Formats: sequence, structure tokens, C-alpha cells
Amino acid sequence: MSGEWQGWQTWSTYEKAGVVENNLDFSEEAIIVDHAVGRTKNAIGKCWPMDAAVAYSLMKAGPNAELTWADLVNTNTRAAAVLMTWKVAYGELPVPETKSCGHDEVDAMEIHIGAPTITAENVLTWNTSTWGNSGNFDRWLDNIGVPEGHPARACATFRVPRDITGSQFSVRDVLTSKFFKPVLHLIKKHNPKWKGDYIDAGITRSSYFTRGECKWADEPNKVCAYHDQPTEKNWWLVRKDDGFTSAFTKPSSAYNGWNNHQWRDLTNRETVHAKDVVRWSEVQRSMSAAVPETEVIEHIKKSLLRMLKRNDNIVSKEGRGKNAKHSWSDWSWLAEMTAHVKQTNSKKRKEGEIANGWRYTKVNSRRSYGHEIAEFVWKPQNEIKDFVLGRKDKDDWSTQTIMRNLRFSSKAQAEAFAEAIMTAHLNNGGHFAHREHNGFEKSENGTSWSIRSITVSDRLVMKGTVDPEDYMSPEEFMTLYRNAAPVVIKEHRENFTRLPNYTITDAPKEESDDGQ
Repeated sequence: MSGEWQGWQTWSTYEKAGVVENNLDFSEEAIIVDHAVGRTKNAIGKCWPMDAAVAYSLMKAGPNAELTWADLVNTNTRAAAVLMTWKVAYGELPVPETKSCGHDEVDAMEIHIGAPTITAENVLTWNTSTWGNSGNFDRWLDNIGVPEGHPARACATFRVPRDITGSQFSVRDVLTSKFFKPVLHLIKKHNPKWKGDYIDAGITRSSYFTRGECKWADEPNKVCAYHDQPTEKNWWLVRKDDGFTSAFTKPSSAYNGWNNHQWRDLTNRETVHAKDVVRWSEVQRSMSAAVPETEVIEHIKKSLLRMLKRNDNIVSKEGRGKNAKHSWSDWSWLAEMTAHVKQTNSKKRKEGEIANGWRYTKVNSRRSYGHEIAEFVWKPQNEIKDFVLGRKDKDDWSTQTIMRNLRFSSKAQAEAFAEAIMTAHLNNGGHFAHREHNGFEKSENGTSWSIRSITVSDRLVMKGTVDPEDYMSPEEFMTLYRNAAPVVIKEHRENFTRLPNYTITDAPKEESDDGQ
């Protein structure tokens, strides 16, 4: 889905509203729960409340579930139906539990007026400049010698209701208002030539919103609901005289971030007081239960229609009308995760554990939805080698492995075989092309035997699902692998992901005389 509409919210925020949860009907395994919920969360994205509730309900039921409209009516979709009225919305509002000091609770603008001035033409105007102190009303009073406590001092700063601040106070207000009578008296007294002419301009030098002076202003540990206005981001309802008001009426397109505070239209128009704010969590059960099933189903039908129109085929449908079956489609990951859980839970193996000569070893690891997904195998604890014979003759530049296919399980076996070869050579009338004599005793000249080792244990990898306690040790298996017939080895291949690269085959079958 592209764009964003009023009323859309994230999965995590819907979880706070009880629209979605973090559990499944078909599994309690944390890794499966987190993957199912996490993938659904990513698939659905920002959406309407009912879309999140329907997606969660379908996914929660499992891969084999097929649900009708009526099957989808539950506590989650009921809660979502209430949210779809927009009387419940997410945003930052006053905390209802906070108490008020009860002193000087106003919703007003504090007005600061400038200093009156009589021009050279004996015309009254007002200095409303905020630069310096020349335009300050109190400074004007000081300059003309007005003492503290004089009635005109009260006119320097005063409050008016916030809803009338659209109009500036004017010179005409000074001339006609009883409140400004002391000011008018001073103007006339200190300007006897003034005949009452004036420029009908503003007198307001500055104005500020105020909630009044808090009784607990000097008590830092106390928080006042009215003056401090502590707020909290949550799901709220707001009372009006005739019930609960809507955060908005018909949803419209919204700019990115608008849904972070879905009550902004209301709070921009008027002050929302803590006494009028109700937590959704306090009334969720009763309000959700009161929604008629027919109303919930109407929202469910519209939600399914939206999801079926998506191009990711996240929901499948069979049939028509109220008997149509709906299923969540994203289950390609489940088989792998189930196998992982089975392996992980089999004997609660730990990385590095030794069993019957095998070491439990991590070979692949990744993180997915907060969990480590690792593949484990068994590798030999100790190194296992094959030994082969090499020989360097007089004219060779290096030792040559002349019997690579003839292998031994130990160095001692290879050494004994080399000695046996030399003995057999002499016993069968052999002689040396290059020899050295010590009297009548003779030996090879310029030649030597060597023994090389080939590590085979690094190619011996057993599946992590095999129980080593019920199987051969690495050394025992290698004895079998080195000597057994292909039909025997075939019985064991499925236990391994990798084996030493021996070539082990059956001889071709001999044909009979009749060609059979």
C-alpha cells in the first residue's frame, strides 16, 4: 500500500490497543511465534485497525486454517471495530490520573500594552515596538512619576479569554473602556493641549498564552494537571457533553507523521483537559463486547477485500459469500523453522559439546526477528589422517608420492609397509641401479622413502540431528568407511553432510555367455 491515511497506525502501536497480540494457536515456540508475528507485521505495514486485526487472526490460526467472516469475529477484530469509529485514537493527551492544584486555572492570553504618545500634532498614538524599553508602559508611568499601587499600574498587564485574542486592543478601547479610565486620566493630565484626536491603531506590545499561576509552583515534586499539563502517548477517548467525540470524521490522506498524534485536529482547536480523557485500556473490554457482530463483520469484509486486492497474495480465498474460506499465505519459512526447533530442542545441545568423540559445531549463523538461526553439525574432536608413501630416487628433484591410493591409518603402518617392500625386493632377486657397499653389505645410494599425511577429518561432517551416543565414534566410522562395501556405506550416507573424497564403487556386473 502506498501513501498514508488518517487512522493508519503501526503494528506495534496496535499491540498497545489490543488489536494484535504476540501469540499463536498452533505453536508456543518463541522463535516460531516471533517469526510468524514479525513477518505478518512487515507484510501488512501501516494500515487500518481492522486490517491489522484480520491479518493477525488469519496468521494466528495457522497454515491449515480456513476462516469465514464469522470465524474472524474475535476480541481483536471487535476492538478494531471500535477503533474504526475514530472515537479511539492514538496521540499525546493529558494524563487523567494527575490532580490539579485548583488555583488560578485560566485559559487566557496575557496582554502587555505599550506606552501612549502624543505627537507634535497633538494626536494620541501608541508605541508598540518591542525594541528596548522606550515603548514599555511601566517605563512611561515611571517617567511621569506614577507611584506603585496607582490604578493605572494594573492596566500594564491584564488577561483576556483566549477566544477573543483575534482582535488587537486599540486606542479607541482606551478612550471608551472603564478599565482604561485611569490611563486616560493620566494622558489628559500630562498633555493638557490634547483635544482627543487619536490614530485608531493597536496598543498591544506583546501577548502570551497563560494557564495562570500554579499553587504548587514552588513545590518541584508536585505536578499539576492543569498548569503543568503532563501528557502521555497512548490510545485515548475524549468525553464531550453528548458522549465521546471522534478524533476525525471521514479519514483523508495524511502527511507522513500525522498519525503519531491522531488527536492533533482537536487539540489545535481547543484545550483538552485531563478530566475529559479516558484510557482505552479501561473501557476496551466493555466497548468491544458491545459492538454488534454484524458491524464487526462489515468491517472484516471490507478489510479482506482490501487485502485480496494487494499484489503480494498475502491472503487466499476459496468460495463466495459468508461461507468463503480465507487463509494466510505466508508459510514458506515454517518448515525450516520447525526443523530448526526440532534440532535445537532434541537434547538441548550446546556449542562445543563433546559426545563420543564428536564436537557439536556451529557452521552457519544469522539473526532473524530477534533470534539466532544457527546450523549445527558434528565434527571429529580429534584430527584423523591418512598416511601415504613417497619415494625420492637419485635423479628426482623432489620426493614423489608413488602409492597415493595405498593408504594407511597410522604412520607406523606406512613405515612397516615400506620395510616390507624393501625386503620383498631383495627376496625376489631385485637389485639397485645405484648402490653403496660396506664390505659385502650393500644399500641404496641417493634414494629415500618418506611418509606423508592427508587430513581427512576436516571432510568428515555429521548432521547435527544424529545422536552421537547412539552412533559410532569418528575413528570407528572411518574404519568402516575405509573398508566397507558401497552397499554398507550407503546405509550411513544420509547421516553426513560431507565425507572424505574416496571413490568407492561396485564392479560392473559380468555378462553371461547368452548376453544376459
